[in-house]
Amino acid sequence: MPYARESPSRITFRIDLPELAGNRLGGLHGGFLASVAENCLGLFLALEGRARDAVTVSLSFDYSAAGQVGAPVEGELELIRETGRMQFLRIVLRQGDTVLLHGQGVLRKLKAA
Repeated sequence: MPYARESPSRITFRIDLPELAGNRLGGLHGGFLASVAENCLGLFLALEGRARDAVTVSLSFDYSAAGQVGAPVEGELELIRETGRMQFLRIVLRQGDTVLLHGQGVLRKLKAA
């Protein structure tokens, strides 16, 4: 999944979807979108080489529209606030101009081993 830091507080990314991302109605499965979004919450730490150094402590998503398998999903991750131990983040997943999922999460940074 390609991603780029656009500013100190914003990362954009893109994911091409596998066929198994679909649901029985022909759209994207909400669980698949949620797992992509939760995984992407750690991108700021990944850029620091600390991708495995956090756990999700809070997560909230809303599904604004149905997506389609076969079209890529683009996303934006915003770092709202960071403390010594926590990151407060906002995320949006889109297909074209259509927002599929938007939400927020909190990561707790773990001590380096």
